[in-house]
Amino acid sequence: MLVLAPSVRIARAQSAAAPTPDPLAAARALFAEALQDEEAGRFAVALEKFERVRAVRDTASIEYRIASCHEGLGEPAEAYRAYDAAEALGRQDPQSADVARAASARRDALAKQVARLTLVPPGPPPPAPGEPQPAPALETPAAVTARSPWPGWITVGGGTALVAASAILLVVRADDIAALNRACPGGRCPPGADANALESTRSRALVEGPLAVACGVVGVAALGIGLVLVESAHGPGGSAARAPAARWVPLLAPGGAGMALAGSFR
Repeated sequence: MLVLAPSVRIARAQSAAAPTPDPLAAARALFAEALQDEEAGRFAVALEKFERVRAVRDTASIEYRIASCHEGLGEPAEAYRAYDAAEALGRQDPQSADVARAASARRDALAKQVARLTLVPPGPPPPAPGEPQPAPALETPAAVTARSPWPGWITVGGGTALVAASAILLVVRADDIAALNRACPGGRCPPGADANALESTRSRALVEGPLAVACGVVGVAALGIGLVLVESAHGPGGSAARAPAARWVPLLAPGGAGMALAGSFR
């Protein structure tokens, strides 16, 4: 016993000299260091330390500081979630009411930068007063207000005028060709024929053909576009909800060519 007594006294002295560290005290010291890092703009370093403190004990203040670091790092989604957690913890602790209000304000400010998706099942009950309202559903095409049909009718009128001009040019061209054939049968002009008048008629006929074709093509295209605009201008229940079954087809006729719109608007 006399030999063991000194050893027991030494062990007790060593135990008293090296007490077990308090986790909360170490967390408080780490929290203070993290605050200094955050104030210095070292957000990543501060965030890592705040998260280590949270592993020991989670409070509204710690969540608020974590959110502030995420915000400083340009991470609004993570900051939004942390501010939300800080508000929830603050509501549970009367001493953290100020932190809860500050976290709520910062969360609401970040709401415009964070994309959120709200899923509403069919026939849900109305939200309680004070709760955020769900986003309105997008209108279906059938619910869209009918557009004015006048642009379509104006386009139809322009196309009709061009088609009429094409027909007139083709008639005039046919008359000019007939006059040339009468004046010069078989392509041979008799002596004494007015060469200048015949050349002018021939030049005019050469221009009238391509011009008639161009007017016809543009006119038919304008007619088709105008009809589509008129059909699509119908309101709910009209034919705007039904796709037009139409297609462009080549149009060949004596003395000209063009495009035609074939099909039906159901």
